[in-house]
Amino acid sequence: GKSVQVHGDQSQMVYVANLPFRAAWQEVKDHMKSAGAVEFVKVLKQDGFEHGRSKGVACVRYSTPQEAAQAIATLNGTELMGRPITVDKWTTGPPARTAGEGGAAPGMAPEPPTTLIVAPPVVP
Repeated sequence: GKSVQVHGDQSQMVYVANLPFRAAWQEVKDHMKSAGAVEFVKVLKQDGFEHGRSKGVACVRYSTPQEAAQAIATLNGTELMGRPITVDKWTTGPPARTAGEGGAAPGMAPEPPTTLIVAPPVVP
């Protein structure tokens, strides 16, 4: 896949998933602005161009990290155009994949929360 260049401080950015394919950046912005001042919205397209089919994913940049955190806290699970959306931290690294998970291109999705399991040391 093609990587998407999104500029800005990652702490001010959120990932929005499960968007209706017909949702344009303006609808996403209108929904997301309840958490703060939205500076930028990019709805990701399959071919990387504006006229391509939506991937159902967007990047939203807020004016402050606090607004981004507020968006994650208050907008995750809310409905946009009849669909429950996922709002999470934006990360630029490739997502960690779990078995059976579909593939977004690296940089397109946040990394899922990680649980670190530490095994006790083996005593000979």
